[in-house]
Amino acid sequence: MTSNSQLSLIHALVEAEHANGILHHVLKLEGVTRRTFAVAVRYNNGNPTAPETFRAFVQSCYREEHHRPYIPCIPNAVAFYARPDLQPAHSAHTYLSFSGKAWYILDVTASDLSRIVPLGVYVPYHKMAPGRTATVLDSIEPIALWVVGNDGLGIPVGLKGDVKALLHGDKPFTHANGCTRTTVLVKVKWPGYNIWEAQIRMKNESRPEDSYTFRRLVNQVKIKIRKFISDRADVESRNPHWAVGEVPGRLSAEDIILLAIVVVSQGAVMPILKVRDDYVFPDSASNDITSGAAAESALHLSGCQAISNPAARVPFFCGAFDFALCDFPNAGQFRDPCVFIDCFQGLYN
Repeated sequence: MTSNSQLSLIHALVEAEHANGILHHVLKLEGVTRRTFAVAVRYNNGNPTAPETFRAFVQSCYREEHHRPYIPCIPNAVAFYARPDLQPAHSAHTYLSFSGKAWYILDVTASDLSRIVPLGVYVPYHKMAPGRTATVLDSIEPIALWVVGNDGLGIPVGLKGDVKALLHGDKPFTHANGCTRTTVLVKVKWPGYNIWEAQIRMKNESRPEDSYTFRRLVNQVKIKIRKFISDRADVESRNPHWAVGEVPGRLSAEDIILLAIVVVSQGAVMPILKVRDDYVFPDSASNDITSGAAAESALHLSGCQAISNPAARVPFFCGAFDFALCDFPNAGQFRDPCVFIDCFQGLYN
């Protein structure tokens, strides 16, 4: 069983290598460190009994000739060397760098982690038998299964998301020891809602060729997430920012991208999800022109002209029409006390 003292050997290293990582954001440092440790020991034969040597070995696995390897299909991948002289993991996926070497992808960095859905992580036996928790976590597949389609990382959860061209789609989804999975639970701890789970049957009656494959898993996880979202249109969320439901003002299935699937226990997985880049959250900052410096900046970006005037009460012109004398109650929040706006061809007084 992996001890905390063993994990501490590479804590700082993992934290540095996975900075801005999606899994680091969701699974937190301890979760990512445990998974990295497992890959280094189980798949690459690292020896943690020699601390300094082990730490140097793990660090070397992140590098290809002193730099982070470039994986063409996932350019911002945090890759980890897959030793060619050892039998690869049964269900883990490997990816080739430009040099032709094989790599596991332990994480992927993102420029905007605020769009990653902060799902809670299911921890088996956490309250009932903490000692058993570590044993289970040591036995499961530690490497995330990244969902890579024709357009790169991520496939929409909605009906438009196509899994036909899924990278590694035909690879069997098995237990870490290679045994076939007939069923698996998908667990969702969405912010603002109670934990939810649904069972997936890995056998596909209508398409036998997809049975027990990664493609089957991805397709079924997408279906289950759509059901989770659609069933919550009338359910109050304790976290309105992340409220879901196929109704206006809430995140719908079309707004969600499936990035990866992570094994969290011997019989369960969790999705790694993000909100599409062009989605505007309903509780985003208002564009009200009286909202201070941010509003003034927004006016410049929108093409309106702004000039300062020391008066707190100014005439507001739009086109040739003098609409009103407008009070700016928050005028003191502007970098300049007040702002004249010429939306069209108005005149300044």
